[in-house]
Amino acid sequence: MNETDWTERDALLLAFAELTGYGIVTVAGAAGTAAQARWEILAALRERAPYALGSYVFWLAGDEHLFAGAGRPPLYTSGADVDRALAAALTHQGLRAAA
Repeated sequence: MNETDWTERDALLLAFAELTGYGIVTVAGAAGTAAQARWEILAALRERAPYALGSYVFWLAGDEHLFAGAGRPPLYTSGADVDRALAAALTHQGLRAAA
C-alpha cells in the first residue's frame, strides 16, 4: 500500500473500479443472498445489454463485517474469465487473490 491509511476495503473498491473499466459489472455490498444478487445482476444486465457476456463480481452487504481486522468477504463472480481478471486487479492493488 502507500503512506495513507488504506484499508482492505479501499483497495478492493479500487480493484472493482478497474474491473468496471473492462466492462465487468461490480457491486460492493449487494443485498440479499448470493443467489438473489446473481439473479438481480443478470436481470439488469439482460435488460441493459441483452447480448453482453454477463460478467460480474460482487460481495454481499451481510458480509461487510468481515472487513474488520483486515479481512475480506467472499467475492462472487460470473465465472473463470472474471476470476482471472479479478486476480489481476487485486494484485494491482497489492492484494492477494483468494485461493
